[in-house]
Amino acid sequence: MIVLEKRREYIGLLASGSSIILALSLAATKPRGADLPWHLKTGELILKRMAVPRVDEYSFVRQGAEWIDAQWLFQVITWFFYDRLGAFSITALNMAAAAAIMACFLLLPRRYPMGLLAFIMVLFLVALNPRLTWRPEAPTFFCMALLFVILERARRGRPALLFLAPLVQILWANLEGLWPIGFGIACVYLGELALDKARKANERGFSPPLYAFALVVVALAAAGLCQPYGVKGFLFPLTLLREVALETTYHKQVIREFQPLFASPLYLKQAVPFSLFAACCLAAAALSGRAIRPVLLIFNLILVAMAIMARRNTGIASVALMHLAAVHLEAADPVGKWPALARRLEPAAGILALVLAIFLSVLSLAAPVRTWDSTGREPGFGLSRITYPAQAADLLLSIGYKGNIINDSGLGGYLIWRGWPDWKVFADSRMEVGGEKALKLYNAAFTDPVVFRRLSDQYAAEAVLIRHVGSGQRNFALELAKQDDWALVHLDSVTALFLKRGPKWDKAISAREISLTELIQKRR
Repeated sequence: MIVLEKRREYIGLLASGSSIILALSLAATKPRGADLPWHLKTGELILKRMAVPRVDEYSFVRQGAEWIDAQWLFQVITWFFYDRLGAFSITALNMAAAAAIMACFLLLPRRYPMGLLAFIMVLFLVALNPRLTWRPEAPTFFCMALLFVILERARRGRPALLFLAPLVQILWANLEGLWPIGFGIACVYLGELALDKARKANERGFSPPLYAFALVVVALAAAGLCQPYGVKGFLFPLTLLREVALETTYHKQVIREFQPLFASPLYLKQAVPFSLFAACCLAAAALSGRAIRPVLLIFNLILVAMAIMARRNTGIASVALMHLAAVHLEAADPVGKWPALARRLEPAAGILALVLAIFLSVLSLAAPVRTWDSTGREPGFGLSRITYPAQAADLLLSIGYKGNIINDSGLGGYLIWRGWPDWKVFADSRMEVGGEKALKLYNAAFTDPVVFRRLSDQYAAEAVLIRHVGSGQRNFALELAKQDDWALVHLDSVTALFLKRGPKWDKAISAREISLTELIQKRR
């Protein structure tokens, strides 16, 4: 019996360790997000000016529009490490965040079968994988996991840890606008404790004071005011919620991340792993019998529903589901069949987790570009040169271009990074700035020739940079190439750069002009 227990323990430890290796492998990719370049530029400006931005300075059509930069601390941290360690640090930060998230779940009070937990952790990483990149979501996932650990340990006999919860919330409120989730987590624990006291069902022999958790709920709500934008910053998450939740908003209709999880077959490699993971976690809760945590379960069901409504929410739902599974794997119901079943399944689950973690780690690092999960990420360190329009930006710099650029929103962040303030962009990924009016203008500019001409004339924009890989943008590029007053001067596998004909750019155009025939061939 002792030998079997030791073997079971070793398998669980190996499987848990392999899940952390998988987390590091999935996170070890070259940054390629459209947000990262303007995050870097903003972090640089904040440290230089010692002030957060209040209005938009990057876009020529949104110049002076109010900008509540809820991610300012994330930007400062990112720029700080990038400035001192280079692009290597971005990947290192992402790997550190992934490992820290996993460590939080291993720090939970441990009375659960480790092999089963490791298997659930592997499923968790596969579900989280599409969101596992260095963007403000990464610290959000960590803050969520850390709050769960603090509150769970306080519930089980360490109430002194509660003073850490408001500190985590203050940090979170300055890293990303999703900090109200922390308030929701505290409310869940207050509700669980109140329910336990009402039923007198705290089987652990410890009953933390209800008022302590009530004070934490108040403190976590008040922590939302501890950011540089005051009441406006406190209310800003409501704007984000409205954009994601309401079907009537233009953001919901046109931004892919806000689309329902099952809206397109293109999302299946994200939808299927998340659905499988969610089903396993909910099953673990259901099988725990009388030990089920009803308020925590309801909270998770709400987050799962939000993830189904908008696929960008799969990350936060996955973190909450991982915690739900971890606390229910204990199967504290002494008369149920689940504890015995869990013990029998543990060694096999641990071995399966170990094999899956090793296989997926190798799969993630072996290929130059990751295709198995449809992310297209490149393993390694340093910025991705596949995603960012480095060659087009180099050309603009080489000819001394200064002025406004009409651009694809996914390229705006990189243009800000490379050329602001000499360049002002038309659009970037900060879709909340300017509201629906700005978003509608952006879409109209690439579908209505009249709107495009009025925009280019009104703002004297003499450069256009777009991606020509989507059908809509390809058609726009072809139509623009047919116009006499625009010339195609750069074309690669992803982007097309046009300059407006005129004395200022005639020399650059004559040296680099690309024919319509070449564009058509590239399109094919």
